[in-house]
Amino acid sequence: MKTLKTTLCSLALLVLSTQTYAQSHTSLDVVYTTVGLWNATDNRANMINIVDVALDQSLWSGATLEVNMLSVNNMRNLMGEIPTTPDGGVFGSVERVSIPLSLFKFGIEQVAGRTRNFIGVRNIHSDYFVTPWNSLYTAAVNGLLPTLSRQMPFANSAGAALGLHFEWDITRWGLSYKSSLYNGRASTRRDEVFRFRPRRDGVVCLSELAMEGAPDSYVGIYKIGAATGRVRADDDSDKSYGGSYWAQVEQPLYVEGEGNAVALILRGGYASKNLWQGYWGAGFAWRGVAGPSVDYLGALVTRTWHKVECETAVEVTYAYTWRWLTVQPSVHWVHTSSASRWFGELRASLAFNYTTQKKAPQ
Repeated sequence: MKTLKTTLCSLALLVLSTQTYAQSHTSLDVVYTTVGLWNATDNRANMINIVDVALDQSLWSGATLEVNMLSVNNMRNLMGEIPTTPDGGVFGSVERVSIPLSLFKFGIEQVAGRTRNFIGVRNIHSDYFVTPWNSLYTAAVNGLLPTLSRQMPFANSAGAALGLHFEWDITRWGLSYKSSLYNGRASTRRDEVFRFRPRRDGVVCLSELAMEGAPDSYVGIYKIGAATGRVRADDDSDKSYGGSYWAQVEQPLYVEGEGNAVALILRGGYASKNLWQGYWGAGFAWRGVAGPSVDYLGALVTRTWHKVECETAVEVTYAYTWRWLTVQPSVHWVHTSSASRWFGELRASLAFNYTTQKKAPQ
């Protein structure tokens, strides 16, 4: 694995040093997010700080080196205290464990016609589940459906795995297909994310067919997807076959110009053999409450079926953006077979971007 890592790094340095491309493009994005959590039922509080650094560097024609690193600082986790949100099947609010600066994405993407091909380390959140309207919600299920994340550890928050990713824009009017093949177990450690051990860790394949309309039109986003594979559990028990299927709909109900809009959000998942067997979510998102493209208001109701106990969660959230600053308070109500709890959340994000684009010698 050290040899593979050295080879990939050497390749990146080599292509960065060449001057055969016609145009050089560099983009650096840094997002700092601080999250305050309060369990109003059990009277526990916590603070989480997240730093997200993304770098895109053009290489040769149609190729880009993509690097994304993530760091999480969980105050209660560092002090050895129990989480603010109970451990187990609570998806209404989430607390990421502390991790150092780890690779979230590292690899090369090659664009060829209507296709995009990626090889390297990658996390699947942004590829399959984070859409423009869906990104508003702060619940854990905003990232992965429970029916998938609980069965396939490679996909859990912050973890990344070595693999291949393919996207194809089938038509010019929004029909697309994407597919990925990953090592069956992910990691947040830079000395482990480059491993590919199908016999030990298993492999996972994801595929999705989607239809997406033009921005600010009444044609929304419609997705169906599936994940199958053979993976090893977090406790290193024997590999098991897992499968998960999902569908997402984001249907605009009202659109006015490029600012105000209201959309209906629907999504669901099913996995008969998994611990979490079923999931659905329904809600709405309203853009432009105080002004065009300035703020968002949303509400989401979710229901998850578990072999032991089920969960119902409700989230109401509001996000206001001013230039590079976003402030977002949220309220969560989570009901399981054993308890009902209220959670308050306040997050603030600072986003910075640096972009250069210039012609280079031939």
